Amino acid sequence: MTFYKWMVGAFLTVIMLAALATNAFLFNARAFQYNLAQIAPQTNGIVSIRALAAADEQITQISNRTAAQRGERAQIEEAIATVNVAVQDNQAAIGQGMIDLARAVAAAEDRMGMQSAEAASALDKDALEARAEAIMVSPAAVTAQAQALSVRQISARLRELDDRTVQLQNQLRDLQTRQRQVGGSLAESDGAIIALKRSVVGDQYELYDRVKSETDALQRASPYGIGSSFVSAHPAFLSTLLVLLMGLLGALLYLFPAYMSRTNPQVSFAEIIVRMVFGMVTALAFYIVANATLAGLSFVPGQSESSNAALLNPFAVGLVGIIAGVTADDIAKWIQRRGNEILGGRPGEAPPAVSTTQSQDPGFTGINPHGGPPPV
Repeated sequence: MTFYKWMVGAFLTVIMLAALATNAFLFNARAFQYNLAQIAPQTNGIVSIRALAAADEQITQISNRTAAQRGERAQIEEAIATVNVAVQDNQAAIGQGMIDLARAVAAAEDRMGMQSAEAASALDKDALEARAEAIMVSPAAVTAQAQALSVRQISARLRELDDRTVQLQNQLRDLQTRQRQVGGSLAESDGAIIALKRSVVGDQYELYDRVKSETDALQRASPYGIGSSFVSAHPAFLSTLLVLLMGLLGALLYLFPAYMSRTNPQVSFAEIIVRMVFGMVTALAFYIVANATLAGLSFVPGQSESSNAALLNPFAVGLVGIIAGVTADDIAKWIQRRGNEILGGRPGEAPPAVSTTQSQDPGFTGINPHGGPPPV
């Protein structure tokens, strides 16, 4: 291996590593915008890191200033939940007690020979308690002492449950009153926090914590804030930049096999630079043509354009760039044929093929710029 070829290989490697690192940061930022646009369309996938940090700082200050009241509100809410559970349990106990009382009343009346027009199980609470009271004060209760005692005990337990219900309801009322008082004092601070969250994620401010955590993760994976700074850019700009860098990556994928498989002619520095620029330009041209084609196919008269740059899948954008960078020659010829058709040429008409090897100078020692890597 000559020193010149070693230098060319080192140059290709450095460029490839730089392209991979830049693409990684850019792709992460664009994927972040894409996901954000899916859950919060109003943001258009754009988040200002500076605005997010400022809003989070103010939210933290407000939360610290009202920490005591917020703690009290949390305790009240927990107490209300506990009382509600107790009320439900008490109501269930009353319901079971009414069933037991109906059975006891029916057994006592049967034992005492008391005939009733309506079965005890069909009575409401007041009527059943009246029947139970009548059994307990009836002189015939001496003939059914066990049944009458059961009715008396169940009735006493029901009265205790009723008293417990009143106590719980009063306790719940007091807690709800205090909750409204604390909530009223916190209403202004809560409104300020919601306004700060809306300034970042729009009306879907409930997504603020999720967006904040995702942004923090992106910043941690971005040395010196290189990747996270991209999320403040417009999605259309990021998609264009992504397709350009993917085109450059595709051009490098085109050059590496030529470098590794060819001894003479060698790959030169000038050819590397020209091929990278050619790959980027072709990727951009193909990206524009593809978007214009899709926009034309999806156009419906009388309806507004529904596509959005933030909703472009970054994987699809990256694929377009890589394919265009690798097959730049074929893409350029394909665009030329489509242009001939649109501008009045015959469909499928292509310029006559010219042998690039014949048109080159006899002393040319570089790679054929239209030949690509040799077939494997």
